[in-house]
This record gives sequence, structure tokens and C-alpha cells, in this order.
Amino acid sequence: MNRLPGTLELYTLAVFFRLNNFNESHLNLCIPLAEIEKMEEFLVFDLAKIGLRFYGANGKYDLFVLEDGSVFKKMVYAQIRKSNLVN
Repeated sequence: MNRLPGTLELYTLAVFFRLNNFNESHLNLCIPLAEIEKMEEFLVFDLAKIGLRFYGANGKYDLFVLEDGSVFKKMVYAQIRKSNLVN
């Protein structure tokens, strides 16, 4: 698994991953909330449940390691409901 240091940010209509060392770059990931089909937490190194997987269309997914993935997951689902983006 490749790891890139960065920040995962929640906005009104999307989740953004911004790379720490490329602040002025276009190399950032945007996941529109409307395209998130589900999220699940997972174990990292079989030790801590700090991983968060975002599933989108066509079976594609993105993996993130967070200090508290369950809190971020709840925040994303709350924003999806608030924005009326529920499928």
C-alpha cells in the first residue's frame, strides 16, 4: 500500500484529499458526495481500525488512514443527508 501524507477535508458537496507537500499543485483528489455509494472502516496493519474506504461507481474505491475514521465517516454521512444526496 502506497501512502501519501495529506489532509482529508469535508465540504458541502465533496470530500477533498490535499497532498501536504504539493500545496500549489493540481494533484488533489476530489470525491463528490453524490458518487459515494458506501464507506467502511478497516484495520490497518491488523492493529487499529483507523482505515476508511470510500466506494464509488464501478467498484472503484479510495483508501485513507485517519486518526478517527469512524468520526469522519459519520460526518460524511451527515453531510450527504443534509445535502439531500441520498440515493
